[in-house]
Amino acid sequence: YVENQAPLGGFLAMNAGGNLAINTPVFTFEVAPGCQIVVGSESNVVNDTFATLPASPAANINAILRKQGMGNLLLHGASAGYRGRVEVQAGRILLGNSNACLGGVISVQSNAVLSGEGNFTDSVIVEPGGLIEPGFAAGDIGMLGMGTSLVASAGAEFSFDLGAIDGNSGTADQIRCNGSASLEGAVFHLVQVD
Repeated sequence: YVENQAPLGGFLAMNAGGNLAINTPVFTFEVAPGCQIVVGSESNVVNDTFATLPASPAANINAILRKQGMGNLLLHGASAGYRGRVEVQAGRILLGNSNACLGGVISVQSNAVLSGEGNFTDSVIVEPGGLIEPGFAAGDIGMLGMGTSLVASAGAEFSFDLGAIDGNSGTADQIRCNGSASLEGAVFHLVQVD
């Protein structure tokens, strides 16, 4: 155990619904390659959440939720109340279902990925080499929502699956942006799936 860091391996359990309150400047999940930390469950989306403390928006601007290591951080909760920053420095953050969400200004750095299904409720910034990939795996059609803005630097990447899945022709991954989108210089990968 390292203060303010999740240990390598093991699990994080929040029984009977829990709110992981982040009241420290930096909270880091370092997940080893081939490993996954799951926060919450699809059956308890409302209670299994991240939040910043205190509740004042001005106090939350300095909070940082940091994802390191090449493993996955899978979030099932409705964490729109998180108001700090999210730094995806390596590996993947996945939203685990269509009701899952994560607030805060999110930066996706080189060799890091945002994926799954759900909504990122504030700004998302994709740096060169960072990747946005709706769905959970190659060939899995998914929809990711982006909040107030989506900004992709030159060299940022997006991957979309296109094609017939389970007999539904014309289906494709989607990104829905509720605000502005700047994608100049981004690289788009379109993958035909059967």
